[in-house]
This record gives sequence, C-alpha cells and structure tokens, in this order.
Amino acid sequence: MTRGVYCSQLIDFFHQPIMPNDPAPDGGNPPPADPNSDPNTEPAPSDPPAPESDIERLRKSKDKWKADALEKQAKLDKLEADEKARKDKEMEEQGQLKELAEQRRIDLEAEKAKSEAAQKELDEIENDRKAELETLLKDIPEDKKPPLDDSMTTKKKLEMVRYSHSLLNTGPKPPVGGQKPKSEGGDENAKRLKELRSKPHLTDAEAAEEMELSTAE
Repeated sequence: MTRGVYCSQLIDFFHQPIMPNDPAPDGGNPPPADPNSDPNTEPAPSDPPAPESDIERLRKSKDKWKADALEKQAKLDKLEADEKARKDKEMEEQGQLKELAEQRRIDLEAEKAKSEAAQKELDEIENDRKAELETLLKDIPEDKKPPLDDSMTTKKKLEMVRYSHSLLNTGPKPPVGGQKPKSEGGDENAKRLKELRSKPHLTDAEAAEEMELSTAE
C-alpha cells in the first residue's frame, strides 16, 4: 500500500459519522449507555426553557388585550341591550297609561254630557213648575192661599197651591143630614177625582184633595 492510498483511506475514515454505539474514533471509552435501556442510570438533567423572545411576549400581550377588549365589548353590548329593553318596557307602560288616560277622559266627557242633559231637563221641569205656581197663585184669593215658606221646594209649593186652587170650585158643603147641593164645578171636580184615584201613589196633599173631593160628591 502506497503512502498516498493510506492517507486517502485515513481521511475517509475520519469523515464517517459517529454512531451512538460505535467506539470513539480515537479508541477511547465508549459513549454512555442509553438511560432508557439501563434502569440504574440516572437521566441527564433537561435543559432550562429558553427565555421568551420579544416577539413572543408581544404576541401574548396582544392576545390578552384582544381577549379583554372582547370581554368588555360583550359587557357593553349586554348593558345596551338591557337599557333598550328597559326603555321599550317603559314606553309600553307609558303607552298603556296614555291609553287608559284617554279612555278615562272620554268616559268623563260622556258622564259630563249626560249630567248636563239631566240637569237641563230638571231645569226645564223646575221652570214649568214655577210658571204654573205663579199662574195658580194669581187665581187664589189672599185669604185662601196656603202658607208657603222659602225653605219649601217648588214641587212642594206647587202641590199645596194646586190643592188650595182645587178647593175654590168645590162649592158650599151640605148641611149635616141634608141633601148635598150640586157643585158648580161638578164636572171638573169629578174629572180631577178620577185622575187622583187612577194614580197608584198619592202625596199627602193629593190624598187630602181626594178626600175633600170625595166628600163634595
């Protein structure tokens, strides 16, 4: 073997990869055994984690900021939704109250119109009674007029005046045990008596008038 060939083989030997179980190229001690195959061999300590880079810290900070922003936005959206629901409910209640108030106003106006119509009718009746009262009082002599008091109602006064006015045409009463003289207004009295007897209920004045007319028959 020439010297050139030997050098070439030696160079090739040193360029071969070193396998785990192969002896050291320099003939020294073999590499340590695999800890997984030897239970008595302690595992080699692991290397400490590499420190985070600035880019990694920036990425984590950005992700945390984004998560916080999304959480705050979700809370804000919920608050806005709750506020909108509250306002909608309040507007609905106000609408119902407004509707009730409008209905109440319509009812009050109807009651007022009904009351005014009834009062108008009562006023007309009162005016008719006063007119009749004045007319009848003119026909009754002063000594025949009933005692009227301002505390009496027009209706009460008219009842008393009607009764006093009806007595004007009854004529003289017959003597005791004698024949009744014929009344001058017999037809009118009979008509009035028939009218009184046809009523289901009589006032005190009408009852007295009926008794007087019945006696005069």
